[in-house]
Amino acid sequence: MANDAQQLRQRFLLVGAGVVLALLLVLAVVAGNAASSFLRQQSDDRARDVVVRAASAVTAYFHERRREAETLGSSPAVVAAASTASKEAVKRKLTESDVPTLERMFSRTHQLGGDPDVQSYLGDYISHSDFVRLLVTESH
Repeated sequence: MANDAQQLRQRFLLVGAGVVLALLLVLAVVAGNAASSFLRQQSDDRARDVVVRAASAVTAYFHERRREAETLGSSPAVVAAASTASKEAVKRKLTESDVPTLERMFSRTHQLGGDPDVQSYLGDYISHSDFVRLLVTESH
């Protein structure tokens, strides 16, 4: 009888340990899934926040550059230089030439002439601006 009681106790402990182990395994899977879902949602929210901030910064940067370009383009000296270049193009009958001919003619300098003060100003401007190169064209 003592032997039966001991076997019964061992079975009870084994079955109990198995049940506890199964419950712990189920609990671990449920907790893991919940944690994974929570972390995925948090990372998605964080990524969305980073993207929105980056897009806002880029948009602000481009707006600033646009305002800067508009300010440069409306500068009286730049407008006068473009007007002079337009008159020079008409005077030299460059408006009647085709594009390949004009490309060959201006391949070395890419400029019609221009005001040295304006060229100096724009060259200096590039040194303290985010613009790498400025190109001012006239109507033709």
